[in-house]
Amino acid sequence: MTKEQIFTDVQKIICEYMALTAEEVTFDANLHEDLGMDSIEIISVVAQMEEKFNVRIDDDMMIDFNMVGDYVEEIFNQCNDKK
Repeated sequence: MTKEQIFTDVQKIICEYMALTAEEVTFDANLHEDLGMDSIEIISVVAQMEEKFNVRIDDDMMIDFNMVGDYVEEIFNQCNDKK
């Protein structure tokens, strides 16, 4: 998968969970500040990402990651490591 494909799927997950538009969920959007997500919402969305892409995002990563793009990059890297 390309980063663009991963971003589109991540964007869709966040949009559906948070009732946001695609225009609001950008690669550089901050989950807390821009999208208004709290930690429970982030955990729920990350669980959906893990299931969708068959990856594991550690708790430490969730603490360090603030932007949608952080998750896209990590998923992309993990997917490519499996090849």
